Amino acid sequence: MGSKATAIFGGSFNPPGLHHRHIAAEVREAVGRVTMVPCGPRPDKPSTDGVDPVHRAAMADLAFGNLDGVEVDLFDLEEPTFTRTHALEQKYAGLGIGEVWHVVGADKVAGGRRGTLGHPAPVGARDGFVEVVTLHHDAPAG
Repeated sequence: MGSKATAIFGGSFNPPGLHHRHIAAEVREAVGRVTMVPCGPRPDKPSTDGVDPVHRAAMADLAFGNLDGVEVDLFDLEEPTFTRTHALEQKYAGLGIGEVWHVVGADKVAGGRRGTLGHPAPVGARDGFVEVVTLHHDAPAG
């Protein structure tokens, strides 16, 4: 990966927690840069509609705005529905920021809600994704 990569860390961040901040800092160390993208309204996640987007934007700026190598992109909060990963890939790949990586929970890579997306792998980077083990999920066997 190296310093010529940017990791896109999308999420509801409703509210952003210290764990999100720690993850952003760790991923920045591994990749070089991180762009936090609070998601727009999600039909599958009604909790994103409970807090006005302007307040979610303020919370994201407060939580991540002072981290070196981490930026907050609030564009999705102004959209009628959230931007899916493939569209985020297209948006950021066209900006000339180097390789684009995506931060995802290891549970999503090793068998999220819709089944297995790939074989369980050690926590780390593979295939354009930075896997993160969350506290409520076990690490994939590796």
